[in-house]
Amino acid sequence: MTVPRGGAILAGGAAGVAVVCCAVPGGLAAGAAFGLGAVLAAHGAWVVATASGAVAMGFVVVLRRRRERCEACVRANPSIVRWLAAVSPTRLGEARGSRLDEAERPLYRWALGEMASGRRVDRAMLRRRATELGIDGDAALQRMADEDLLHVDERSGRVRSAYPLSGDPTHHEVKPDGDAVTLYAMCAVDALGIPFMLGRPAAIASRDPLTGVALHTHVRPDGHVSWQPRGMVVLLGAHRGSAPNEALACPVINFFESRASARRFLRERRTVRARLLSIPDAVAAGRAIFARALGD
Repeated sequence: MTVPRGGAILAGGAAGVAVVCCAVPGGLAAGAAFGLGAVLAAHGAWVVATASGAVAMGFVVVLRRRRERCEACVRANPSIVRWLAAVSPTRLGEARGSRLDEAERPLYRWALGEMASGRRVDRAMLRRRATELGIDGDAALQRMADEDLLHVDERSGRVRSAYPLSGDPTHHEVKPDGDAVTLYAMCAVDALGIPFMLGRPAAIASRDPLTGVALHTHVRPDGHVSWQPRGMVVLLGAHRGSAPNEALACPVINFFESRASARRFLRERRTVRARLLSIPDAVAAGRAIFARALGD
């Protein structure tokens, strides 16, 4: 069968649109292309004009309906896979904190859960809870600091960081849906990981550290993500050196309104090694690190 040139073009276009709209399986895209080409071959040029208008309108509707679903395509690119491979498995997901003693880990998860509920946690509270658990609170806190899981401010005694959460306000605000509580994340990837840790959708408000432009993301624990402005990216990296992530990585891992802004940030910081991530890839990283970090 010979397919008219117009039919071939339109069929290819249908397949292309289907592939671009990543919610459509590849097989369906190929089927759409073949079927449309066959119809055009059988019915000639008049159908080309008629079908092209109908198909165009149909795909506009499909694309509109699937725009949010396409935004939900949380996938890890090869660079993310390599980066996660370099992260200790004991820092990922449900295994997070597994290097702590069996009696210490419940204390860590308790502190994280309290902060996730919007409550401030300090050394005195942790010591009391440790006593209830029958362990040495100060020794447990030192182990958490050594593992770079939780850090207590020496002067005030408050927990200043328990990744992904900050004990102090940051410019990464996370608001779980239907909750009046505002949580603060240590960095952009941490903010994107909080909905997976909590198992709840959340809105994230941040800003570009260079331009001050407001940046908004919404993440659901099923992986659906939407964001504005559309050119947003995340910079993943750290300053060179030996120190906790709160000092080396968190100041670097930010949302940016555009790739140009993120690259400018990098040019002005010669001690930083980093890569740019799309929002879906940054969500994939946050999910891998923090999903089920609180356990069951």
